[in-house]
Amino acid sequence: MKSPYYTHSDHLSGTSLVTDQSSVITELIDYYPYGDIRLDQKTSTYNESKKYIGQEYDEATGLSYMNARYQNGKIGRFLSQDPVFWEVGQTDEGKASLMNPQAQNSYSYAGNNPITNKDPSGRFWWVGFYDWSGYEGMSGVAMKAGEVLGGHSRAMNAIQQNQSTINSASSKYGVDPALTSAIIREEQSHLLPGEGMKDAAFPDSQLAGYDGGVGIMQVSGRVGKDFGGYTKAELARNPQKNIDSGTAYLENISSSRNTTNPATIGTAYNGAGAYGQRIQSQMNNPNYNTNVVVYGLQKLVKSLNSYVKSLKK
Repeated sequence: MKSPYYTHSDHLSGTSLVTDQSSVITELIDYYPYGDIRLDQKTSTYNESKKYIGQEYDEATGLSYMNARYQNGKIGRFLSQDPVFWEVGQTDEGKASLMNPQAQNSYSYAGNNPITNKDPSGRFWWVGFYDWSGYEGMSGVAMKAGEVLGGHSRAMNAIQQNQSTINSASSKYGVDPALTSAIIREEQSHLLPGEGMKDAAFPDSQLAGYDGGVGIMQVSGRVGKDFGGYTKAELARNPQKNIDSGTAYLENISSSRNTTNPATIGTAYNGAGAYGQRIQSQMNNPNYNTNVVVYGLQKLVKSLNSYVKSLKK
């Protein structure tokens, strides 16, 4: 029986550390911005094949396999054209790509911003914003607008500031760190104005006895008590305890339902099917950018027009 190894990821889901069952570091990896290997030190014969942004790395060629095509980290470019380039004006992705000048270079990687963006599919990296799964009706439009107007930036900052805690808690409970990050992204993207400050100041305030969630993962008092023994004040004011409890709850959902499906786990975490759909979408496209105001406003206007027409019927 082979000894198990555990991978620890960076903020782009790339493998940065590999440890054995005794928590001993067996591989240390670091990258240049576009994925070229800067450092790969090993203390055993084990060699993790998934490296930059968590994708397969070809040792022989030094290329990263991004599913639709190969990427060369030395030059920061793909070796072949984006398949979406041949769909311009035809498919939804092809139409959306016309809204982004960076997409006109069909060989560029992640919009030429590898620090915060990634393109694991090898297709139009900007596609995440255009996925409206789980954004229903006018409330969905308002949620998307909130993301464009600062919600997404707040969520990404929260994830980056707590990345080590996310990785640690996810490793502790055997949860995909991308799932924990997706929950944080979902919760922090859609906070109401001042909600975070209110929760920190008055964590035990409830409406009609409702035990609402607080903190970075919006963990409820019941969940905090059952998974970690934390008070609601601790959940609201301590991100480490909040993430620990929330991630433990994700593991409980996964094991009790015998599933790793993000949509199913997300639905159980929040209680709403649309929530689960958004978690699934964020797992598929974790890096959608906020430079989408033009398209976002167009979508908003289109939805408002449809809503007004429905009222006239």
